[in-house]
Amino acid sequence: MADANQFLGFDLTQVKTLRNFGLGIEGETASLQAQIDALTTYAENINTWAVALATKLNLDATVTDTNYDTNPQA
Repeated sequence: MADANQFLGFDLTQVKTLRNFGLGIEGETASLQAQIDALTTYAENINTWAVALATKLNLDATVTDTNYDTNPQA
């Protein structure tokens, strides 16, 4: 059995998933952090878009459903 620290705390299934996304584990924590930062930015952008869209739909007089969630992370 592999040492738990060999894969920075990830189990083997998680390591395979990360590798499928093009992320190496051994000694590439900076690359992994860059990917996490990029995904965080993408999530923030999607949340900003979702709030803007929900707000627009809630204010649009031609839209009959005005219950759109303007706080997607709540």
